[in-house]
Amino acid sequence: MASLAGSKPDVALETFVSAFVRDHFELDEAVFGDGFELWAESANESVPLLLRGTDRCNGIETQGYRPGYALQWALVQDVFYGDERSQLVAEVAETFGEALADRLEAIDPPAHEVLCRRLTRSPYAGVVAFSRWALGDVSNPVLFYHQHHADELVLPWTRRGVARAARLVREADDFQAPTLALARWLEHAPVEHGPLLVDAVLGRQDVKAWSPRAIRPCHACGFPPTARKWQDATGRHLLPDASIDAGAHSRPPDVRPEEDLNDFDFVE
Repeated sequence: MASLAGSKPDVALETFVSAFVRDHFELDEAVFGDGFELWAESANESVPLLLRGTDRCNGIETQGYRPGYALQWALVQDVFYGDERSQLVAEVAETFGEALADRLEAIDPPAHEVLCRRLTRSPYAGVVAFSRWALGDVSNPVLFYHQHHADELVLPWTRRGVARAARLVREADDFQAPTLALARWLEHAPVEHGPLLVDAVLGRQDVKAWSPRAIRPCHACGFPPTARKWQDATGRHLLPDASIDAGAHSRPPDVRPEEDLNDFDFVE
């Protein structure tokens, strides 16, 4: 790949994208143009890895993500500059509705530590994984470093270096699997699922304080699906068939007891 980039960088970029990137992550804009040529030259000396960490030192950019990620951004600890969070809430409104966006605009999200205590062992643990990634509360350097800190992770072209690179990417994929599964579940029925996640994070609007009873399933399809591997989160059968399930989401909730709350070890 590095040799091809030296003579035909456009062909090398297209080959790389089609063969690898689309199956794992969105290609960072910094890789294109001059950035890609410099990146390809460095591949002669070390294994090239596209790092996924947020740019916490220059300001976190949240635009350009899918709606399910936008809502999770709006629920993690506020680390944005200026009016960036307001722009994010406006993005949430496009998919999840003005009422939910207004609620988010009027509150401050819980601190990261509080979010972790509330939901780490719950069916909504995907938003905890999202918060850990967004705030850099991770040990995997692929998830911790932003691409402009690529020199912080140098893996040589040796058997051990390549094996470590492959392991880090696999572990990063699996770490982010619950977040992607949650995003897909949110987008499956935004009007119904969005408020359920917001309640789980903030607490129900009809009570004064958060409690485990804020963690509720969808009456039609239950809790977000469990995804421990990236293949689970990207699989075709992660969610029910939308054509079959669409009618169920428009019906009023069934009258039945709270589901399986005692199965989870919640701590507040």
